[in-house]
Amino acid sequence: MRRILMLLIAVAVPACSDGGGGREVQVRMFEMGFDPARIEVAAGETVTFVVENTGFATHEFFVGDEAAQLARDEELATGAMPPDPNSVVVVNGDTGELTHTFGRAGELLMGCHIIGHYAAGMVGTLVVR
Repeated sequence: MRRILMLLIAVAVPACSDGGGGREVQVRMFEMGFDPARIEVAAGETVTFVVENTGFATHEFFVGDEAAQLARDEELATGAMPPDPNSVVVVNGDTGELTHTFGRAGELLMGCHIIGHYAAGMVGTLVVR
């Protein structure tokens, strides 16, 4: 009976989310890139990105497809920084976290939309398998 109860708990706990969860992936941001520049995740996987800004400027870590990246770039072109659940903004020397659950297989991007950074190539690839 105890074994069945433990199995039920093990199955139920991942379905309950406290905002964190899944695997942690370390990402370093700098002028004008991400390390690693390519990350593979599984469809349905929840990943917490621990994002360290080792650059001199403030950087953003934004997860989305190409259309979402372009929309975010336009949104931030005014200099405003509205919050977004797919974004974490990290000042130089600090670390932030972003937890994201990935949907179906395909390709997403991670980008920085501080004015001019995305256009300068501050973008990486998220491959969802």
